Amino acid sequence: ILSGPPKEVILKELEGLQIPYTHIFSIVDHCKESGVEMYQDKEGHWWTRDEYFWDKAKSDYCVKHKIDLHLDDSDRYGHFFTTPYARVFTKDKRSMIGRAANKES
Repeated sequence: ILSGPPKEVILKELEGLQIPYTHIFSIVDHCKESGVEMYQDKEGHWWTRDEYFWDKAKSDYCVKHKIDLHLDDSDRYGHFFTTPYARVFTKDKRSMIGRAANKES
């Protein structure tokens, strides 16, 4: 599972969803570990001034870990991918994990 929020937020959301997974990748955590400055707004959303680093993080992870297909609810990252990338449309643009991050603040 590749997602933006911190790993602990992703884990909390996954507890009730019964979705099997083997690994979790948090873009926020990746940015912090890589020395990219991160900050939160009043609503608790995470941001960085280095949008390029953020936007290509999922693609880099897929290449590094030889992931065959990436599904995402956003077109934003697609042009960074060399591995297959599929846009998934959801009823609500904000993902369940994104809503969980909002509840944290």
